[in-house]
Amino acid sequence: LDVYKNEVTLPMLYLFHSLAEGERVRLLAEISHPETGAHEKIRQLAIEKKAVARAMQKAKEYTDQCLEELRPLPESPAKDSLRHLTDYCLERIH
Repeated sequence: LDVYKNEVTLPMLYLFHSLAEGERVRLLAEISHPETGAHEKIRQLAIEKKAVARAMQKAKEYTDQCLEELRPLPESPAKDSLRHLTDYCLERIH
């Protein structure tokens, strides 16, 4: 979760969508003050609220779709590279 880089990630979107309005406001206030330890709180909340799991599932769906699109192509080093790239993407974000 790239809170301090100001990067909106899918787990962050899922997390904020799962929170009540008051919780979102409080969390945004904490984020603006890094000394509060908000990063760890957000990480834990994202796990508890299943935001990370949902994002991983979405990534898996995309990689499965990619592999399905590759299926009709003839075997080649390029096709192998693309298959390995999908594995790498899932490992990198996990």
